[in-house]
Amino acid sequence: MKKIYLMRHGETRLNSMGLNQGSWDSPLTDLGISQAMKAKEWFIKEAIKIDSAYSSYKERACHTLEIVTALKDGQYKKDRRLSEWDFGLFEGQQSRLNPLPLNPDRGTKSFGKAFVSYGGESDTDVSNRMDECILEILKKTPKNTLIVSHGGSIYLWLQRYIEQAIIQSHVPFENCSIFELEYENKKVSLNRVINPLQNET
Repeated sequence: MKKIYLMRHGETRLNSMGLNQGSWDSPLTDLGISQAMKAKEWFIKEAIKIDSAYSSYKERACHTLEIVTALKDGQYKKDRRLSEWDFGLFEGQQSRLNPLPLNPDRGTKSFGKAFVSYGGESDTDVSNRMDECILEILKKTPKNTLIVSHGGSIYLWLQRYIEQAIIQSHVPFENCSIFELEYENKKVSLNRVINPLQNET
């Protein structure tokens, strides 16, 4: 049985300012670095050996992964498909200015297609690229895989496999939240959600 540790990056400068951060990037704050260190401590405490590690190309995700695993650039794989939802013209804006949701995928909750007319991505596009990437990873990786990605993209991908009520109980995903998932017989199941700064749930 394979396990995926799907993790959101640590807090960034734009996160701390309450600004949208999809295709835009910014460095981890001191708090973000501390969160990543706490995540590293959790993996050590749980005696979880990471066999393979993947990140989006964003600095915030790469830096988080490098802190957690002690790997350096070039010692883990990066994939653009793991990047955050592109919010188009709403990048760098206060989230309260976001457009109203528009035609989210059936049975899901999100902004749907609202960002498309502003040069951004649809929920479907983000979910599809995340799914394509993660399934490719699962086909070729050994037992335990760490994937560091982004809150919006993780949320959209989880909706494919996990009941909406369960996902909503963990919204919003805190920085450095870890989703421990199992993959067996082409099925994904959620074991637990860990916030390294608090008790696991």
